Amino acid sequence: MLTFERETTVTASPESVYDLLADLDGHRSWKPFFQLSGSVDPGGDVMVNFFLGRGRKISTPADIVAAKRPHVFAWRFGEPWIFAIEERYTLAAAAGGGTSVVHCLRIMGLLAPLPALFVSRTLRRSLERSDTCLVDRLQKRQSIPSPAPTPATSRFRAKSPSRRRRR
Repeated sequence: MLTFERETTVTASPESVYDLLADLDGHRSWKPFFQLSGSVDPGGDVMVNFFLGRGRKISTPADIVAAKRPHVFAWRFGEPWIFAIEERYTLAAAAGGGTSVVHCLRIMGLLAPLPALFVSRTLRRSLERSDTCLVDRLQKRQSIPSPAPTPATSRFRAKSPSRRRRR
């Protein structure tokens, strides 16, 4: 499993952040590089469209794997044992107000290490861009000038099977 994770603090409440994330049809207004549509209920039918540029797009079915207002929202596409990507937002009230947002992308399955070698930089940039879009949209919703969000912390963890040494 390969995991990309970023944490940032925003001035909005956890409920406001969750509501923005769970409004699947609203994703196109703040997250132009991919869009979700469908039912927010766990196990609900969802379609995800990835926009690759130059008019190219990939559409695939996805599943909501966690939807617990205002704590966590996550979706996944692919086959978990072969190859799947999960995007998860974990929300918590931040000390001093606002919301701590932990945004995580996980690539899992037997085939995960192969494409991950080629797209890890792209996935990290996508995570950063997505968080920037989220903060911008939340600030517009509040319709008041908001201070800049705290600098995000990024962690990159790769878990791979251990290799045995032959003697």
